[in-house]
Amino acid sequence: MPPQSMERIQFCRIENRILKLTLDNSSALARLRFSARQIIDELNRDGITVSSATWHVAPGQVRAEPRTQTLRKRSRSQLSASIVQATANSMDADELQRALLKVADQLADRCDD
Repeated sequence: MPPQSMERIQFCRIENRILKLTLDNSSALARLRFSARQIIDELNRDGITVSSATWHVAPGQVRAEPRTQTLRKRSRSQLSASIVQATANSMDADELQRALLKVADQLADRCDD
């Protein structure tokens, strides 16, 4: 493996005869992929059975930040109740229609306007 590529490797393991490499950036990954067959052949010569390799780029540093806005509850309107009712009325009488009519009734009972 090229020495300049070694310092870019974040994680490396062999699992089920698959060499899994995680690097710190995509350009190093692209350069190292060209050497994949040579790396696999060299590992096999050293008695480490590897049939293929997978390549991954480690995610950058992600800082967790609290939400700046709180989500507000959406208001229910008579319009949404009537839309659901109209959709239900356009269907054949079945379980879905009954469920939609029930939802329309609940929306109409809880209207905010």
